Amino acid sequence: MQISTELMTPEKLDLSLEDVQIERVPLFALIPYTFVSGSLSMSVHISNFQKLQQIGGFPEGRLRGKLNDTRIRISGGSALLDLQFPELNQTEILFDLELGPVISLKDVQLKGSLEGTVDGTIQLDKNRPNMSSIDLNFMLTPSPDFKNELRLFSKILLSFQCGETINFNLKGTFSRLNLPIRNKC
Repeated sequence: MQISTELMTPEKLDLSLEDVQIERVPLFALIPYTFVSGSLSMSVHISNFQKLQQIGGFPEGRLRGKLNDTRIRISGGSALLDLQFPELNQTEILFDLELGPVISLKDVQLKGSLEGTVDGTIQLDKNRPNMSSIDLNFMLTPSPDFKNELRLFSKILLSFQCGETINFNLKGTFSRLNLPIRNKC
């Protein structure tokens, strides 16, 4: 494990993590029933570090990295109608995000149980984080083994498929997501 930081000037902050092992970490506080494990490497550049310390707000900059040998487990209980989703095993997740009041997913690529991309935006609400709005596009193809594990959901997923690819948009807020909508093929 390697962690380094550099204060280039009082205004900026650069931070790097290399091969940090994470175990059963909630995806983020607003989705506590989704847990991620794997090996994280990333670099973050915050261009408004001094301003953040003085008046708060949102970090602005860039976050790039990858997760290797990742397991994602969704166990929502009654929050997800007691549905048991199969565990995702991703060999690699590459991500490139632009940070600010709007987080822009520039390039997120998944390899493993699901292969494909995710892009879109998350509009943060500083005063009510659970009301932050999401607009994400998913274009994912399940591996043959994972497709077999998804057979219980095949009728639901059929309405979002373009051939073998699951292609949908997810909008809403963290506290209330709308039903997904199929994107054009």
